[in-house]
Amino acid sequence: MAPDGKSTPRPAGAVPGAAAAAAGALLVCLLCGGCNGGSQPGSLYARLQDDDPSVRIEAVMEAAEKKDDKALPYLVDRLGDSESDVRFFAYMALKQLAGEVCESMQWRYYDPPAKRAEAQNRWRAWLRQRTASAPSAHSQPAGGGPSDPNAPRAPRGAGKAAS
Repeated sequence: MAPDGKSTPRPAGAVPGAAAAAAGALLVCLLCGGCNGGSQPGSLYARLQDDDPSVRIEAVMEAAEKKDDKALPYLVDRLGDSESDVRFFAYMALKQLAGEVCESMQWRYYDPPAKRAEAQNRWRAWLRQRTASAPSAHSQPAGGGPSDPNAPRAPRGAGKAAS
């Protein structure tokens, strides 16, 4: 926000200060051998859907650290998280796991919700294509259906308007 109270547009690819610091923390965490010293109980997939944003962020970082392809659908779901920090870390994890694909998705955690939703749909289409082309190597966690306790679900607050 500019001093005059008006919103200033961000250049394409620009990362705001807090997000840049968070990206640095994620990078340090991954380079130093991980962040799971304070790991929460429960499966990674359950923690990716936890009600607490800090638990979701820790789980996102763990999925990236472990290079867990089975977490990809959960990470894509987190791109629509109500918390901008969770969205940011989910994108950083996807960038680590999916590489170059990230740039073609044109997703930014600070974009308006409608624009983020369009990009999230591109991610979902990529996941479907990836799963269809190699089902044994890149399948979702066991079951993957609506009755599966590990199936992605929205955490509480995900229906709130995300800023």
